[in-house]
Parts: sequence; structure tokens; C-alpha cells
Amino acid sequence: VSQSRYDMEDKLSIPAPSKDQQEKDIHNFEVLKGQIMSGNDSIELVKKFKLLIRKLAKQGLLPKNDVEDIMETLFDLGY
Repeated sequence: VSQSRYDMEDKLSIPAPSKDQQEKDIHNFEVLKGQIMSGNDSIELVKKFKLLIRKLAKQGLLPKNDVEDIMETLFDLGY
């Protein structure tokens, strides 16, 4: 295998997130979701929620269909 192939593999390898961080992200998702559902419409809160949704989706922790539904609902609510 050529050196350039090794370089490419190094650049494409992404360290797996720790289980602890994943659990924190899932907990944070539930907290933010609860705050939004209870009427907190802070722009910063919604922004954090959207970013976290994308992060969890990329990690495979949220199904793509759920992500699309959540984002569509937020859009319909004016976020």
C-alpha cells in the first residue's frame, strides 16, 4: 500500500465519541426538547437544539426520519 493511501486513511479516520459523551448528548437532547416543548422559545436554545440534533444524527443516535420530522416541526413553528 502506498504512503499516500496511509495518509488518506489518517485524514479520514474520525475518533469514535466516548459513551460518556454520547450519554451526555442524549441527556442534553432530552432537556432541550423538554424546554422547547414547555414553551421556551429562546433563539439560542433552539440553535443549540438544532446543532445537537445534527450531531446525534451524524453519530447514528437519531434516525434520519426523526431528524427530518423534528426539523420540519421547528421550521413550521418559526424556528
